[in-house]
Amino acid sequence: MSAQNQARLLLNKAIEDFVLLEETVSNPRITDAQFGFHAQQAVEAWIWSFGVMPDKTHNLEALSGVLMELTGREMPELDVLYELGAFAVVYRYDIFDWDEPLDRHKTLSDVASLLKRVKLILADTEEPA
Repeated sequence: MSAQNQARLLLNKAIEDFVLLEETVSNPRITDAQFGFHAQQAVEAWIWSFGVMPDKTHNLEALSGVLMELTGREMPELDVLYELGAFAVVYRYDIFDWDEPLDRHKTLSDVASLLKRVKLILADTEEPA
């Protein structure tokens, strides 16, 4: 699979998670752990869409550091999303708990800002057909 096709596939997977966030942001049956997990997955897939292949880490700060090294691009939109890394594993299971509820609307807004930026960057780097 070409790098461009892989980037598009990962972007689409991230958008699937983002749509789920939009649909469940106010749903009381969805736990913060579920919501945070899908937010984290969307952000992680967007980082991967730039060719960042992790060494089995869900640490978004570490992944964004690799992204910066590979692309030379800073993505300040990621700064507010670093805390979502814990939702990949730690908060995914009920035996762990966190002190404050997840601000779902803010998280959705932050993830939306990142999506907008990623789409612009990927559109900028696509080769003409």
